[in-house]
Amino acid sequence: MSLEGLVDGDVSSIEADEEGDDGKRHSVKRSYAALALSACLGYGSSYDLLHFAYDLSLWSSLGAKKKTSTDYDVPMRVLMKGHSFSPLYWKAVHWALIDLVRQMGYPKIFWTISPYEFSMPYADWILDEMAKELRGRLDLPVAETLHITHVLLQVVRGLLAGQTGKRGRDPWIQHLLRAKDGHDNDHVVRLFLRVEFQDGTRKAPTQDYHGSGRPHIHVLVFASDDALLAMSLDKALSATMPSSRASAEAEEAQQGAPADVLAEAVRGSQLDRGGRSGWPVQLEDNHWDEEGRLRLLHTEEDKEAGLRPYFVDIMEAL
Repeated sequence: MSLEGLVDGDVSSIEADEEGDDGKRHSVKRSYAALALSACLGYGSSYDLLHFAYDLSLWSSLGAKKKTSTDYDVPMRVLMKGHSFSPLYWKAVHWALIDLVRQMGYPKIFWTISPYEFSMPYADWILDEMAKELRGRLDLPVAETLHITHVLLQVVRGLLAGQTGKRGRDPWIQHLLRAKDGHDNDHVVRLFLRVEFQDGTRKAPTQDYHGSGRPHIHVLVFASDDALLAMSLDKALSATMPSSRASAEAEEAQQGAPADVLAEAVRGSQLDRGGRSGWPVQLEDNHWDEEGRLRLLHTEEDKEAGLRPYFVDIMEAL
């Protein structure tokens, strides 16, 4: 399908999402993805075209499934269960999580990772496309969304869980949720993650939507109490503002590197807008207490500023 046909709304050849046996019918989703990710610039930088392609693909799919529902007397909710907005889809996910809770107990850690796009490392091909199209960050809807989502997934699966890489390669040994027992065997640790897009508010009379649509990830970590204690969370996490002394030492060690990079990153992203840190004041260094609870250094100043805990390695990387 050509771009002209897509823009003109020619849906005669896209009544279904799947390719036809004759090889002539293609889905809008595949056609648009091929154009947006091709070497030709411009297809992936138009918000209007992206929204149009999504709406056309969605309504074409709904139309095809409605016809199937009528012809074969199959409920629409069953036909739509593969879509992530379907109630049946999330009901299946809910059942899977309930099963995981029965096996491993309630999740021990809930974490949200959101990027700061203006300082996040971008791939060279995205920076090249920005330069050629004279666009800035947050102005390439397709490329940036795919890149940021990919990076966040790799951070969670790799840096956090150590589960990236092909078989036969050396496994991760320094991932942040690494949990070894006394015999150097790995404790069982399971993750559930969900990619979401920053929502806004929708005005009912006009259906105007002004959410930013920026991707972020929510993570649930399932592990036993022993596995949690075996993790080096007291070393990997921080709930206090990096001190100027520590920054000065880091600057000296790195031979002239900016001293307050980490402090500025924390100050710019980890202060809750409502002033709620969600963490009790703790003046001792990070440690596990006798009841198996993690205690993080969190001063009165941190509490008043609404400073939220963070992974130091992730903060330095993203």
